[in-house]
Amino acid sequence: MRARVRAFFLGSLTLCLFPRDARAHYFFEDWESGVSRWRTADGAPVVIATDEPALCSSRYQHETRPMSGGRVFAAQPIVVNAGVNFCMSVWIRASSGAQPFIGVHQTDASGVLQPGGERWLVGAAGAVTTVTSDGQWHWYTAPFTVESGWQYVVVKDGLSMGGANPAADFDDINIDINVCPMMPVGSAHVVCTTPRAVCSDYGQCVQCTPSDKSACTGNTPDCDSFYQVCRGCDTSADCPPLLPICNSPIHSCHGCTSDAECALPTPACRASGVCEQCSQTNETQCGGATPACNFVTGTCGGPHDFTTAIVDAANPLDVSRPFDESLSVDAVLTAADATGTVDAQGAVTGSGCGCAVGSRARSEGSLLVMTLLLLLWWRRQLVA
Repeated sequence: MRARVRAFFLGSLTLCLFPRDARAHYFFEDWESGVSRWRTADGAPVVIATDEPALCSSRYQHETRPMSGGRVFAAQPIVVNAGVNFCMSVWIRASSGAQPFIGVHQTDASGVLQPGGERWLVGAAGAVTTVTSDGQWHWYTAPFTVESGWQYVVVKDGLSMGGANPAADFDDINIDINVCPMMPVGSAHVVCTTPRAVCSDYGQCVQCTPSDKSACTGNTPDCDSFYQVCRGCDTSADCPPLLPICNSPIHSCHGCTSDAECALPTPACRASGVCEQCSQTNETQCGGATPACNFVTGTCGGPHDFTTAIVDAANPLDVSRPFDESLSVDAVLTAADATGTVDAQGAVTGSGCGCAVGSRARSEGSLLVMTLLLLLWWRRQLVA
């Protein structure tokens, strides 16, 4: 997120733009865009730091230079109107003994500080909300009402001169209209754990990010870049090999149902729903040194083709391999380029055929012989 300063002329538009039961972010700074919107009273730079990877916090302001009246100021004033309710919320981490402060200061339209316009909201004694200086991150809120005659304010923070070896960190400085947030705004400032074990670019613990999808598996292999949660897919390229097809409208991966859903180099849809190089019904990619499909792996190999029975005297059909049930006795004989007959034991004999056939061919031959014998016996009975 980028630092945002939204200026609205409140006057008669206040009730229209911001009804009392509504809340709008009026000012926000998380330091992710650098320090260009800030200035310092002493000319020294604003220091930015990060706790990552120890904590999920993104970047924050790190302050070690005590100065009365505040040291770091927003460069541009915020337009306000007398009597309007606001709430400042902020993450602060203060070392033991440190006395950090953050609040607003009245200015003119050009940002010049006005005498007596200081209002400390979160800090040590005297502020609206007191800081705990224990070296841990805490989230604070402080409601305030714009004072009479004020039209512009700037946000400012710093360390009190009274602190011993002071150090304080400020992050996610936020001003809302009317009411305080119900829960922390901005970075988590914690160690991320399952099921939100990934630290986002904005310091939030999330399930995934576009650059870290390690938690996204199975039917939810992709990461929604907006919500940063695992979901199905946008395109088939997001899907895993075992569920290769994306149903884009519902962001769900599923298995293929036809070759039309698969593409090169795996154009064949297998019964398992996986797109492979070849299948029992698609060997278009097989040829040359790899003419046949290995049905176990779905890849082209060679030289034996499991789906075509080539029978000749020099190469009898290898009955140790799975036999294609679609091949009848006639198909076997045609593939052998021979004429022949099948005897009662199921053996194929005839010109050019020196082969033995599979179990189905044997059973078909035996059944044919038995059928002929039965017809002959029935005819004799009729004659008798």
